Amino acid sequence: ELDTIPMLDSNTANCYMHLIGVLFWACKLSQIDILAKVALLATYIAASRQGHLEVVHKIFAYLKKHPISKMALDS
Repeated sequence: ELDTIPMLDSNTANCYMHLIGVLFWACKLSQIDILAKVALLATYIAASRQGHLEVVHKIFAYLKKHPISKMALDS
């Protein structure tokens, strides 16, 4: 089965890589509950697709809704 979800353009892919880095940083600061998902998403950095970026946005929404430590996340 082929994945038909569109690939990210270079600018959006760079943003995706940056967001993955921020999420790894959040894991290091005590957000262990998201570590498995972030690690899985990081495996798609070389071929990131629109669906991967949507999942990253959902993780940020989760962090905003369930703060464990005091973190400043821009909306």
